[in-house]
Amino acid sequence: LDGSAFTTTPTGVFNWSRDSGSITRPLETDFAAFCIELTQNVTVTSSYTYDEAPLADAPVPASVYAPMGAADAAKIARIYTVWANDTLGSADLRAAAAKAAIGETGVGGGDDDLTAGNFLLDTSDGPSNDVAIKANAYLIDQAAASPRSGLFALTSDTAQDMVVPAPASAALAATAGLVATRRRRA
Repeated sequence: LDGSAFTTTPTGVFNWSRDSGSITRPLETDFAAFCIELTQNVTVTSSYTYDEAPLADAPVPASVYAPMGAADAAKIARIYTVWANDTLGSADLRAAAAKAAIGETGVGGGDDDLTAGNFLLDTSDGPSNDVAIKANAYLIDQAAASPRSGLFALTSDTAQDMVVPAPASAALAATAGLVATRRRRA
């Protein structure tokens, strides 16, 4: 991130369990999400309080990377469509590639280059290179994709913000608190 912060981290889909709260989206108790805030963290088995927000208004708090704005939110919605329709490669590879493409969109400066700019992906090993190849394909293919409707953000001033798909039938809800626990996939 900007050449000033490097970390080795697992990436992909976050699986959440909703403990309580008054937000009506997501409707499910268990749901999946991608992080959209790279300067904050969440840890397994911890609880967090989130607010619901339009994707374009996330992440929070406001920073050089936030809010992402309508153009990046629409691009993430198209990446989500490409990822959801992809059946090639393992589920883990596809999820890691989607996260990399979303990260590049959110903080990469719009250059769609995973090896230069604000967001860098180390491609020095085989698995990371495979992720980069698929993420680059997602960044290319999103241009012709229809955006996934119903995406929204779960935001927090202190925890990593998430992009979450809402069921198409979900009604818009007022911003309210949500407590969720991230859990490890089995």
